[in-house]
Amino acid sequence: MSDLLAENNNESTTELFYKRTLYRTILKNKKPRHIVDFNIGEKFLFGRVGRKYIPIQIKGNGFLKKIAPKYLLEPSADMRAMNFVVDVFNDFAKQFEKCVAIGQISGDDPFLSKIKVHKAYLDPNFRYDAYLDVFTNALASQFEKRKIDVMNFEGFVESLLNIIQNGALTFPLTKTAYIKSRWCPINCSGFAIEIADLSYENDDEKIKDFINSRNFNFYVNACNSYGFMIDLNAPWRMVADIDSEIMREYGKAYGVGTPDLVLLNQFNYVHFDYFRTFPQTLLRIYNRLRRQVIIQTTTCRDDTIHTHYLESDSYELSELEKKFPTSYFLKKYFQIRFLEEESHFSEQEQKRLIQECLQAQEGLGTPSALTIFEQILNKTFDYHGSLSYINKQIKALADESETS
Repeated sequence: MSDLLAENNNESTTELFYKRTLYRTILKNKKPRHIVDFNIGEKFLFGRVGRKYIPIQIKGNGFLKKIAPKYLLEPSADMRAMNFVVDVFNDFAKQFEKCVAIGQISGDDPFLSKIKVHKAYLDPNFRYDAYLDVFTNALASQFEKRKIDVMNFEGFVESLLNIIQNGALTFPLTKTAYIKSRWCPINCSGFAIEIADLSYENDDEKIKDFINSRNFNFYVNACNSYGFMIDLNAPWRMVADIDSEIMREYGKAYGVGTPDLVLLNQFNYVHFDYFRTFPQTLLRIYNRLRRQVIIQTTTCRDDTIHTHYLESDSYELSELEKKFPTSYFLKKYFQIRFLEEESHFSEQEQKRLIQECLQAQEGLGTPSALTIFEQILNKTFDYHGSLSYINKQIKALADESETS
């Protein structure tokens, strides 16, 4: 079957389309409702946006729990997931142990006999930091290609906005947009646990080494019983359905017996913490692109060439934040966020919304201005183009904590 199924992404778009379609068809023939294609529609954002589609992340490691060493491929590894999800998973794995012991299922399957975790929670902070290094290196190539000399911070920011104009939808700059992008895996939600290490690209391997297992149907039924969805594109990836009855029940031990309580108590909006580091992020990129001395040459009327040595501006973070007010960074954040999202705002509407949110910041503070902007940008309500309309949203915000 290997000729009919994709083994990697190094084939033509047409071939990949038909081969991926065949793979989905094969799995759909087995497919109960809880085998989910997380690459399609709202499911793509599961665990990474809240009710209002604003990016979210776990409030810290305090809500994560270590997976028992007996269920780890490497017992000494530090694998974690959301606290109540780990509790459910432990009982799920115990059920496999019992059924192997009584001969109900095969005991020699490499992945579906003795359940071992290969991957679980991935820290989005570390993931974004690594992504930002790659992003900055790519940006440096663009500055060099366009022969842009970085002389000062303001000039750098304007050049940055110009360069990312057409690419920010695919390669976002801000962490807020990164969390929603394809660069950020669902594992960053804390809801996902993977029990194999097979190739995400090789559909043939998925069929032969996992789906064709004698224990696969038992696995599918067990996931359903224990409130786990199965990722159609990586069937060894179990994703907690936090609205399932069993997940709600286990969540009660942590005071989060409903999906709304999970999102409210254990997650924060990404933009709150990220914006505090936004000036530092821009300075980090600036310092990567900046050369201390820039050599420029000019040709005089008498055809003589004069060489000029110009020293670019250097900044400490405290100096930069003193030189440029919060409103400056807020405006640049808004401008970049518009580039990172698919929206139908006209240029005039973008300018108007930015100005109104800056006015809101003066009276309501930066967190409220950021949240108002993100709510509108992420299409949680229609934008009517007036500050008075925005002010009507403040009462609703006052009734919410800084979460989804």
